[in-house]
Amino acid sequence: MKAAHTLLKKIRDFRDDTSGNVFMITAVSLFAIMLSSGAAIDYTRLVSKKSKMDSALDAAILAAGVEMSRGVSDQGRLRQIFESFFFANVDGSNDIGAINSDDFQIAQFSVNSETGEISAEITSSIDATLMQIAGYDELDIVSSASGIFEQTDVEVAMMLDVTGSMQGQKIADLKAAASDAVDILLPDANTRGVRIGLVPYATSINAGRYATRATRGNATQLAGGFASSINVPTNNCVTGRGGRDAATDTSFRQAPLGSDSRTVNAGNAGLRCPRAQIQPLTNNTNTLKSQILQYNAGGFTAGHLGIAWSYYLLSENWRDLFNNRNKPAAYGADVQKIAILMTDGEFNTAYEGLSGAGPNAPFNNANSVDVSNTRATQLCDDMKRTKNGNPGIIVYAIAFQAPASAEATLRGCANTDTDETTYYYSASSGQELREAFRAIAASIGNLRITG
Repeated sequence: MKAAHTLLKKIRDFRDDTSGNVFMITAVSLFAIMLSSGAAIDYTRLVSKKSKMDSALDAAILAAGVEMSRGVSDQGRLRQIFESFFFANVDGSNDIGAINSDDFQIAQFSVNSETGEISAEITSSIDATLMQIAGYDELDIVSSASGIFEQTDVEVAMMLDVTGSMQGQKIADLKAAASDAVDILLPDANTRGVRIGLVPYATSINAGRYATRATRGNATQLAGGFASSINVPTNNCVTGRGGRDAATDTSFRQAPLGSDSRTVNAGNAGLRCPRAQIQPLTNNTNTLKSQILQYNAGGFTAGHLGIAWSYYLLSENWRDLFNNRNKPAAYGADVQKIAILMTDGEFNTAYEGLSGAGPNAPFNNANSVDVSNTRATQLCDDMKRTKNGNPGIIVYAIAFQAPASAEATLRGCANTDTDETTYYYSASSGQELREAFRAIAASIGNLRITG
């Protein structure tokens, strides 16, 4: 009670004081306390809003950087992507009340495609509360950030099944799926650093104008280890090579490819070379998609030859076969080399060391199935191995309504799945095939971001 009486007495003394000094001191003290409290409240609101701005800005720069790494070079389009992600992340409400896109201004946005840098600055403000007594109606907020998205070049070889079992809806599904992948990997006409090659395959490979060089000037020769055959022109159709280089990327100059007259056997349409020719690496979207749309289905399944040519299109050892704009880069950390292997059927056709009565001996029998699948596995293993200290070729694979034997071969060919990346896909429908190609193309885009 004594303490309470003492407090009451002090209050009465303060009330009765007429000197004015106590009131002045108290007023100044109260003003300082109110100003300090107001500053604390407004600062808390400012920090909260700036934190949300910073987070949204980081997400927007990352989104634009990912698209740039996937080949988008148009700055207007990159800005649209940036704005879309930024405003999507700051719109809505939070602990400081509702905010929307009108609260923010993009003061600066720039893209340097040479260095891979994207930078931006966002400005905003909050209405002051108690800080108004100090003359502050608004408090400005500035958020700035930048990111450098170093990119590796990407070379992709797509092995596409155009065999007889792909007739009808399945070839239509493949055309749509492969075209989707081209659109994702080459999103606009100015895409740089990404090139795609096509390897349509069936009974053999139509190497087109490259057949003569690949066979060292004789498109009717047989490489070592092949059965004898009547030496007739094979319409730019090549088969493979035997011996120790059969499952490697050794240059055609040291180990030329062979051909086989059975690929033009008029008595069996299934033995004929596919009309669709290989397309070496290019970033010309129109060239790639127009070729894909012309594919038709027919013939047996020499899957190991499709894998071999996917290897050749990407190998530095085969640079001399192609024109300058189509040459694969040297193996190295500054380029990602990727093969996408696709089939709907068992590999059942091989020439190497196979002979027998009649023209059908190398096709669709136990020996040819064994040789084709064994060689496919060996080629895939060699593709993925380290190349003189540099990364090998990354292999994705898609089995499309394929039998168990084909699935087993492709699963063994593909890189091992990780928590982040799927390398092997089994598609049971045309829609799943399209989804697989899209997922692979998106995954390849992410691989380009190295910094």
